[in-house]
Amino acid sequence: MDHFQGATPILAAIPITASAAGLEQVADDPISTTFTFGYSSGDIDGDIDLSTMTFDVDSDISLGSNINIALGLSISKTTVEDLLGPGGDIDAELISFGFDPSYHFGNGGYAGVYYRSGDLDIAIPIIPINFGIDTSSMGIFGGYESGPLWVEAFYGTSDADLIGPDDITDYGASFSYGATADRDVFGHVARTDIEDGFGDNLELTILGVGAEYRMQNGLAFYGSLGRLNTGGTIVAGGDVYANQATLGASYALQTSIPAVFSLEFTKTEVDLDGLLGTDPLDIDTVSVGLTIPVGSNAKAKPLNSSTQTARGASRSAISGALATLN
Repeated sequence: MDHFQGATPILAAIPITASAAGLEQVADDPISTTFTFGYSSGDIDGDIDLSTMTFDVDSDISLGSNINIALGLSISKTTVEDLLGPGGDIDAELISFGFDPSYHFGNGGYAGVYYRSGDLDIAIPIIPINFGIDTSSMGIFGGYESGPLWVEAFYGTSDADLIGPDDITDYGASFSYGATADRDVFGHVARTDIEDGFGDNLELTILGVGAEYRMQNGLAFYGSLGRLNTGGTIVAGGDVYANQATLGASYALQTSIPAVFSLEFTKTEVDLDGLLGTDPLDIDTVSVGLTIPVGSNAKAKPLNSSTQTARGASRSAISGALATLN
């Protein structure tokens, strides 16, 4: 779902799914599920239009009071219109899956393992060209959750058939804190190190912070700030970075079926000067989402939101950067 151009083969190589961040021990329903149907429309430098349709599912399954299994499924289809000239659209479809079993201790601590798989298909009809990239990642995570505080750290490795024998390592941490009953702050940092086996390396770090304010009438306002930095010998000629700001609002619909409607605006600046010697790219997107929580423990957060990375939903600097550009 996410699209930084400067290192396209590498950026496409990490699967994107929802994480098990901030799991709570299930006290009521043994299964809680959140569905989000999303759509976004935007442009690159005001000249190139892009649109994305998404469908995301997160499920938490409780096996007793200590064992939890988180499952995630994400499907997205992005079209970049006329990128190669009139009629030269590029279509990208991504299907990803996540599996996170964890064990919760009685003192608020928990530990688990995670697995991600992704299948990315890219088509250029005007040529025509079709190709795909299969990815996988796995690792361990551990955290602590008590009252308004949640913290988590992770470490893992990734593999992509496009890159071959490269060594890809992911690690990072996330937190959230409910300052009051209606105010939350949250943050995330992730680092991905890639070594190509020929002495070259690429280092990517993503940082994100955000906050949410909820009103008693079902209306909520939220936002986040994020930055992606790259380093290493592959980009030794200069900096490559991306800055992003998101503002959004959601409303819990007063219907017989619980549902939350969300609307947000995201502005991203991508500077590829250190890699391609080009001017910065400005990407503006407007996203809408319909989120349906099922079960007493389901979280009514829009899964297509660009704030998901700052909330700790990605265990890779690359996938976190990509996931914000729905």
